[in-house]
Amino acid sequence: MIQITAEQVKEYLSLINDKNPVHKNIVPGQMIVQFALANKKIAWVSYKVKYVASVEMNETLEFELVSHEKVVISNQSGDVKIFINKI
Repeated sequence: MIQITAEQVKEYLSLINDKNPVHKNIVPGQMIVQFALANKKIAWVSYKVKYVASVEMNETLEFELVSHEKVVISNQSGDVKIFINKI
């Protein structure tokens, strides 16, 4: 399980030059996807992402590789936040 801090989000947004004000309160979805793929040591060339719910700063997340083609990202309460499927 991991938590993404406001400082990590700020650094990420600076690197990609994202000024979207919504990211003052929620973690960018692609940032979470990148964390999940790196965490699971996945190097898929192409994948499809389904965003189910937003992720708050410091929310505890779990990355679960449920098959060799699917990652599920959920919070500590078990609420699914994101699905990543290999194409």
